[in-house]
Amino acid sequence: KFVLLSGVAWALVLAAGRLILGLVFAKKFKVNSKGGILISGASSGIGRSAALALDAAGFTIFPGVRKQADAESLIKERPTLLPLLLDVTSDESVNDAVRRMKEILE
Repeated sequence: KFVLLSGVAWALVLAAGRLILGLVFAKKFKVNSKGGILISGASSGIGRSAALALDAAGFTIFPGVRKQADAESLIKERPTLLPLLLDVTSDESVNDAVRRMKEILE
């Protein structure tokens, strides 16, 4: 069976989901008003989907990508995303990403 939800019903579902996610993350992780979520591998697949969904839910998202074109694609789709060029196999790249996140969040 399919359920068709009106705009108001979707808004309530999204609000409830955001509240639940917020409670789960707040208990498991130290989340505060200046926090953000870094998602590596956000150029495609699950990483991209997670970045888009969490951004839509109101979280501050730093999608990690290896190519500038992927960063631009994400920004085009969700202008509130804050993509970072990131290669998780490089200590220098990871340190640069952490530094950028701190600068943005301060």
